[in-house]
Amino acid sequence: MSFVLTGWMMYTMWAVLGLMTLDLLMGVYKSMKSNSCSLGQLSDFLGGVMTYVFPLLILASLNKTDIDPTGGWILLVLFYLTGIGVIWKLLLGIKSKL
Repeated sequence: MSFVLTGWMMYTMWAVLGLMTLDLLMGVYKSMKSNSCSLGQLSDFLGGVMTYVFPLLILASLNKTDIDPTGGWILLVLFYLTGIGVIWKLLLGIKSKL
């Protein structure tokens, strides 16, 4: 599986990974504050990688194949829409932890 994240695809992936990390840190801070640390937060983070990041990587790798007859535009739009949806979900999760 080879893929190249170019331009805005890279920024979208950085935003997703950064917000996932911020969400993890907010959860750790909240649990430290209430003295209820658990390894479930790490499990949630790794689950987020599998459910948010992995599909984006699959869309990025399919973008350079002959599956999309439009030259990759449909997969590119799908990548960005998925990225925006993940960013929105993570922002709402961070807001609820505040």
